[in-house]
Amino acid sequence: MKKLLAPLIAITFSLALLVTAALNIEASIESHDYFIKTVHPDRVLVVEPNLSGFVKAGAIAEDAGESLMNALEAIAEKYEVTASRIIHVQRNIGSVVPNLVVNVRPLQAIEAADLVSVSE
Repeated sequence: MKKLLAPLIAITFSLALLVTAALNIEASIESHDYFIKTVHPDRVLVVEPNLSGFVKAGAIAEDAGESLMNALEAIAEKYEVTASRIIHVQRNIGSVVPNLVVNVRPLQAIEAADLVSVSE
């Protein structure tokens, strides 16, 4: 009986842990309005809207571009934004979705360049 009880408890605990983790991942994904992805480290970022809520509702939000612009504040914490532009990408859900391409420079590099002095 003891030989059967230990694996049963371990399997039950593992399933409960997996279900809890899956629910937390889904909740955290839906809580963000956008995703910031690195295309070229410290130079080019792409901001994509989170469309999971819109896909479930069966419609793409027309104001997805506004949520992309909100990402510029988060990006400005680590980078200096040198340029940005909105591009339209066809997704596998059959819709054209706006993405924001952002050209950046790291703030640390800017601060280091300001500290360097040329002595003659």
